[in-house]
Amino acid sequence: MKKILAALLLSLLIFSGCTAKDENKIVIANGDFGEMYIFSHMAEILIEEYTEYEVEVTDYMSTSLGHSEIKAGRMHAALSYDGTMMATFMNRDVSEVPEGMNLFDYANQKAQEDYGVKLLNKLGFENTYAVAVRRTTAEEYNLKTISDLAKVASELRFGTEDTFFNEDGTVRFIPFTEFYGLEFKSATPVSNDLKYVGMESEQFDVTLAYSTDGMILKSDLVLLEDDRKFFPEYNGSFIVLADIEEQFPGVEDALNKVTGLFNQENTIALNYRVDVMDEDPYQVAYEFLKEHNLVK
Repeated sequence: MKKILAALLLSLLIFSGCTAKDENKIVIANGDFGEMYIFSHMAEILIEEYTEYEVEVTDYMSTSLGHSEIKAGRMHAALSYDGTMMATFMNRDVSEVPEGMNLFDYANQKAQEDYGVKLLNKLGFENTYAVAVRRTTAEEYNLKTISDLAKVASELRFGTEDTFFNEDGTVRFIPFTEFYGLEFKSATPVSNDLKYVGMESEQFDVTLAYSTDGMILKSDLVLLEDDRKFFPEYNGSFIVLADIEEQFPGVEDALNKVTGLFNQENTIALNYRVDVMDEDPYQVAYEFLKEHNLVK
């Protein structure tokens, strides 16, 4: 009997120790592309610098799975975007945003009400769709906006990933060209990687990029302003459990220390270092924070 009681007591102590450890651990979804790797480690460094919590960063988890894990309470934070929250996480269209309310605030409100998660402050950059041209093309035709492009599109060749040419969805080639009145000399679907090869080899003059892609810097491309706002917003922000401050006081303040420090240019540069130069995402994140006096 004494042996049984001793075994039960030992099990209880072990279980209690594990629970305490788990309660003091914050789990961050790493994502599945360079930008998410950088910001997951940035979150890790900030939390470890400004709180006493242990941090675990998962490996190569897709955006949708990361959102699901946070919603289920098995993870606590990740990089996200308001457009992704609407379209992927909540399966809502941006057209549902009420008049007088912006996408970020609406997505955040519905996420808290319906899913128990929320977005923290905007980081300062958008990773949305962007029309890109070679710098020489922009200079030759004096291109600043997509409306400028419409005036000379018949002289230029367009090429981008084949998914943009799908018929399903509103953010696609036909709705886009009809919206802006674009009539390109040619339009060619290719794989995502080959669109940059096509731009660098001058097979294409215009492509569709993600607005913080490091390849923009490598290929020396210029992003044209979406002056009539065809493409939806994708403001970067950390997504966290809505009650994270109750579980982990101080975490929101730690993550919000980078509010507004980013823009398209410096985010492209960070992604370039990871995706093109193959630098370590943790080191890239750490150096950025050190440069802004947020870590020692």
